[in-house]
Amino acid sequence: SAIKLARAGLREPDKPIGSYLFSGPTGVGKTEAARQLSHTMGIELTRFDMSEYM
Repeated sequence: SAIKLARAGLREPDKPIGSYLFSGPTGVGKTEAARQLSHTMGIELTRFDMSEYM
């Protein structure tokens, strides 16, 4: 419901629509799943590489 409110414009303009964490082993398609989700939702994908913290 929070995403529906955000997409309807009923949110603060500086806040993101959603924040998602995709975790799993290398090569299972996490990045592609995130790209497809952002494309379907019509929003920009911001990707953070957290490998340096592992």
